[in-house]
Amino acid sequence: MLFAQEKASLVSDDFKRIDFTFENDFVNETDYYYSNGIQLAYSSYNFANSFLFALFSSAKKKQYDRYGIGIEHKFYTPIDKNNIENLGGDRPFASYFLINLHKETRKEFSKSSNYFQVGIGLLGDYTGGEEIQNYIHKILPGNEAVLGWDSQIKTEFLFDIQYIYEKGLFHSKNLDIMVFGKVQAGTLRDNLGLGTHFRLGWMPDYYNQNIGNSHRLGNGIYIFSEIILNSRWIAYDATLVGGVLHREDNVYVVLPTEIENFVHQANISLNIRYKKYKLSFIQTFLSPEIKNGLSHKYGGIKLIFDF
Repeated sequence: MLFAQEKASLVSDDFKRIDFTFENDFVNETDYYYSNGIQLAYSSYNFANSFLFALFSSAKKKQYDRYGIGIEHKFYTPIDKNNIENLGGDRPFASYFLINLHKETRKEFSKSSNYFQVGIGLLGDYTGGEEIQNYIHKILPGNEAVLGWDSQIKTEFLFDIQYIYEKGLFHSKNLDIMVFGKVQAGTLRDNLGLGTHFRLGWMPDYYNQNIGNSHRLGNGIYIFSEIILNSRWIAYDATLVGGVLHREDNVYVVLPTEIENFVHQANISLNIRYKKYKLSFIQTFLSPEIKNGLSHKYGGIKLIFDF
């Protein structure tokens, strides 16, 4: 990642980063709704001068800019995955794949950050949800092949834009408190969200990536927890109601009137960082996304390598 500076007196960490996240609900033995997700991102200071990132203008008075490219694959299933004749009130099968460009700016002087992402991709048959799920079920004991994927939401082109603004309220050696707002728009999802972000423990400074000046537990070791609480207003979700072009062709989708317009989510993580390597264990709790639906929970693991 590039953390470029407006002023030469500020320290710049010109390193690259690989960021990998894997999420699955087998940790909680739920095996329904959001079943699996993989996200992989690569950031490099070289992207700052690439024509691909021309639309991401440099921030004025910036502290750090980070430019990256990423991929994201997620799939969803109903509770009863083999009974496609009677899915009323359940979540439809859905799978999507996105490629994105993203930029993050963190400002130490104002204790704020901006994140902007633009992505394109596909929803539907050609994104491998059926193959990935049945492979996972094959290698995990006590699972059977899922037969209902023929009813998954039909193929659609996806265009996705996301923007997050976060503002620090309180910062000390062992506690950070931030609030944030998020907007997502496009043919994948349309929603608005507000949330609170807590960090507590022995942790690197949140806005200054020169981690050598941070409060650590031992020789280059940081151990801290993060709690992220957010609520969002849902206007549209293609994984529930189908895409904008072929909605009428789907075997089964949720009606727009059956969507819960307000969804609440909590992420709790334990993070271990040694120098430029970070490992996170994440537990997520999600309120019902459809009326008369169930709440959901799933686990995840995140790995970050800086070099």
